[in-house]
Amino acid sequence: MEWTAIVVTSPLAGLCSSFVRELEKRRKSGAIASSTVLVAADDPGVNIGSGGATVNALLMVTEMLSSQQGFTVVNADTIAKARILILHLGGPFLCDPCGKAFTNFGATSPTSDCSLIASNVDQLLATMDKLQRGGPAGVWVCSSQMLLSIPDDYTMDWSSLSSGIGCVAVPGTKEYARQHGVYRVDGENRVREIVYRGDAAAIASTQAPDGTVPLVSGVVWMCPTTAERMLALHTISPLDGCTYIGLDSGAAPLSMSLFLDIIAAALPFDGDKDADPFIKACEDELHQRARARLRSHLHDLPVHAIIINDAKHVYMPESFAAHRDSLFLKSPHRQHSSSALNWCHLTHAFGVRSLAARTKVTVINSILSPNITVADGAAIVHSHLSSGWSVGSNCYLLGIDNSAAPVALHDDMALLQIHLREQHASSAFVLVGANDTFDAVASLTFCNRPMAEFLSATGITVSELWSDADSAFSLRTARLFPIAKFGAEVTLSDLLWMQDPASTPDIRACVQEWKRSWRVSINDIINAVDVESEFEWRDALFMEIASRNVQRALLFPTPPRVDTIKGGPSEPTSYFLPTFKFFAMHRNFTILSKLDHVAITTSSPGVAARALACMSDALAAFSDNRGGLRSGPGHNPEFAPALAALDAGRRAEGVEMMAATRASWLSTPDALIRAARHYEAAAQILIRRAVMSAFEFVQTRDAAMPAIGRWVTARCASRIDIAGGWSDTPPVTYEHGGAVVNAAITINGEKPIVVRARRIKDPHIRLVLGSGSSAQEVSVTSVAQVATYTQPHTPGALIKAALCCAKVVSMTDDDSLQQQLLKVLGGGLELHSETNLPTGSGLGTSSILAGAVLAVVYRVSGRVVDKSSLNHATLYLEQLMTTGGGWQDQVGGLCGGVKFTRSAPSLPLHIDVDTLPLTPEFIQTFSAHLVCVCVCVCTRLAKNLLQEVVRNWYARSAVIVENTDALVENAERCAQAFRDEDLAAIGECLNAYRCQNHSTLMDRFAPYAYGQALAGAGGGGFMYVITKEPHARATFDTLIEEHFRDTGVTCYDVALDEEGLVVTTDE
Repeated sequence: MEWTAIVVTSPLAGLCSSFVRELEKRRKSGAIASSTVLVAADDPGVNIGSGGATVNALLMVTEMLSSQQGFTVVNADTIAKARILILHLGGPFLCDPCGKAFTNFGATSPTSDCSLIASNVDQLLATMDKLQRGGPAGVWVCSSQMLLSIPDDYTMDWSSLSSGIGCVAVPGTKEYARQHGVYRVDGENRVREIVYRGDAAAIASTQAPDGTVPLVSGVVWMCPTTAERMLALHTISPLDGCTYIGLDSGAAPLSMSLFLDIIAAALPFDGDKDADPFIKACEDELHQRARARLRSHLHDLPVHAIIINDAKHVYMPESFAAHRDSLFLKSPHRQHSSSALNWCHLTHAFGVRSLAARTKVTVINSILSPNITVADGAAIVHSHLSSGWSVGSNCYLLGIDNSAAPVALHDDMALLQIHLREQHASSAFVLVGANDTFDAVASLTFCNRPMAEFLSATGITVSELWSDADSAFSLRTARLFPIAKFGAEVTLSDLLWMQDPASTPDIRACVQEWKRSWRVSINDIINAVDVESEFEWRDALFMEIASRNVQRALLFPTPPRVDTIKGGPSEPTSYFLPTFKFFAMHRNFTILSKLDHVAITTSSPGVAARALACMSDALAAFSDNRGGLRSGPGHNPEFAPALAALDAGRRAEGVEMMAATRASWLSTPDALIRAARHYEAAAQILIRRAVMSAFEFVQTRDAAMPAIGRWVTARCASRIDIAGGWSDTPPVTYEHGGAVVNAAITINGEKPIVVRARRIKDPHIRLVLGSGSSAQEVSVTSVAQVATYTQPHTPGALIKAALCCAKVVSMTDDDSLQQQLLKVLGGGLELHSETNLPTGSGLGTSSILAGAVLAVVYRVSGRVVDKSSLNHATLYLEQLMTTGGGWQDQVGGLCGGVKFTRSAPSLPLHIDVDTLPLTPEFIQTFSAHLVCVCVCVCTRLAKNLLQEVVRNWYARSAVIVENTDALVENAERCAQAFRDEDLAAIGECLNAYRCQNHSTLMDRFAPYAYGQALAGAGGGGFMYVITKEPHARATFDTLIEEHFRDTGVTCYDVALDEEGLVVTTDE
């Protein structure tokens, strides 16, 4: 169920807007519903507390919803059916200047549409989604000061919780509870008391039978009626002093705790009202009056404990050592709900291959340049380290940019670079010990040594670190860190001596330089953090890493398998769509130039093609689904010169021209989509050039040219694809490797594809397409007419392409068509082609026809080729026609019998055909158990069907990669089933092959079939069945008559053809 609104609060002015912008990214990534209203509710005053922030946030969101629904005043009815989440996000804290909510972990979300590193707020959002799932409307309040996770399958029991307040509790130990709050509950799970940092006896009174105590988790639910009563507090004095309306009206500022004031006011008290300890505990009159009004207003509300037994709750640590370990090594999220996130000690990092096996090192959103040493236990976060760094064991680094000179960090150190809102200093370095305690006074340490040792070794005095105005002489308030000095910038070298001043040779000079600097404390730095700049730095670093990883994944591809496309600890993912969406979210077009670089510099046409296809994906991402469909024309005149350069083999020139043209197509969604179509067209050009490498394996030998007028006839079988189809499709076939099992078949006892050709005296081309009354005659008298072969629907396009493929006609020759024909043929050419199958049958007709045409054209022009050469030449021909296509169709019909054909994941593309040895008896058996059914007549064009497959393949869609793996594996099983001559196993493979193509016809045939499938790519107009009983056509004719009369469904007699292509010359 979607949230109506999410409200974020923060005690520091201006932070909520930054936090909302971060939540907007989650909304764009799909983690938050697009309809959810995001509200920034900065605390209206200083220290209004969690209760005050809750009431003010509830007021602000109700105002916004009221305005959206047309009301002119606050209307509580707008929250009656709403689901509202109030997130108290706090502000910067010592270990992460972006705050506890946006602390990143060593994990990514597998469900995000956008490439985001998981943070605490993401886990809290996921947890809150689980809690409200299936429940009623209401208001949820959640702190971000803790790490909270619940089981993935947890479902709230709402049967006894329909009104009042629900307080989520997590079982914990009594020792842990001494520093936190616990609920004392009765037998009905009603909260009777909140014990905050109680003594042993008080905590023991809350103990459950299993010895645990119900910890206050920081999560609360209020039913709509209760929420309305909470909203009314903004109208009651002095409670209005915690809302912006009250303060703007002159009310005295009021601080309230959600738990110790508001919820505690609803807890039962049966004693004398004048002696109510809840009220009397307040020392000042303002808070006594506030609590009295709260008690009067809320005393009858039931407060329920929602105890989640298997939940995990840990407060965010304040020490660097504990914080460092919570990011990955000892993260409670990782230990409790690892299934919800993809955890890795190296998360979105670059330059970390040497750390792949070292799981005790954590690197998050960081670049490590060469020649860096990192010891175990270290964590490097949001940093770009230049060459030469040495990071000791158990160190913590955050926010270091590559301008920082390389240094050697001792063991157990914490080093941070934090952006500041200061005129004279854009950032500050903080160097402390990972084990230092920041609020200790008596046992004060600095850089893991007693502060007294530091003062003794440096001669620095107490007065140089603290002033009388400081509330406590702690590490948090010590002015240790220089942020500016006269005439020079502060660098890391101005702090490094602090690690061990006693061993620093020039310690006096270092201290004197330190004393001349403007110095600040940790508190000063936290209060001056520029959170927006921190987020910008992290995003910029994220995109730089993403750019480098995209380039690396393209230039050094791993085999596209399901287990490799996600990447690994040191290997980048090859699935780029989330990355492109992240760049689009930030309107950062730099990723485009990175893709240009790959397309220009790679030596592989296949890699270049994928780079251009990825460019198309990236441009579509920038359109944000507002520019129309990806499919469409890609021949705009502005791009034409660039596409022509690519087609001519001038790839670098073509890519550069594409980029120059692209620059003016980035301003609107529709222009972006149109540009994306042209990059898809450019990718297709390079795919064609990659596949055309197959022509390397076409070999011809000279033979006597048949006499003028003598016919050369080629007859071909059709084919059925039994397993592995689509894996033969470029670029899948040369990137993944393809494997197909198919068989040559006759239809009604005949080879259904026939091509005849002869030389004629007149130097022109006469084509007769089809037979009988439907035959179409085409006369070709010019090279320009031949050039229309790139338009597949043009009559005779396939034959024209074959003439070019066989080098009978050349598009680049200055000679006329007549001159070329005389030179090659000594005259003209007459060619007749016919098929006894309807267009779109799915039986491989067009590719087999192409192979047959090539066979007769080669023979008529005085050359002969073997079937292997014809298979490769047909690939080349279909690329000339721009229809694309794989190799399995021509293999199926040109080569007889049952074949197991493979292509390796490499270029040049080579097809290896293995005709499976079958006994004569099994050949007869297989034919007897084969039925072919025409289910409809549907015109299909392979070019259109292939486009979506290629697009998803290049995107490395996990679904299509997994399907391709399965197709190849099934083809291997099917080949073995044929070797074993196991008809039932063959049927199982057939069913597995086409399990996605289903029809009512199949349901009727299923009881009589071992296996059945629709023919061809995407399911053609024919269906074939391996029957359980031999010679079963009569059974199927009866089924068709009973259930599909007058629908055009017809059975055909089919048989295995052992010959394949047969070429004869008239005597």
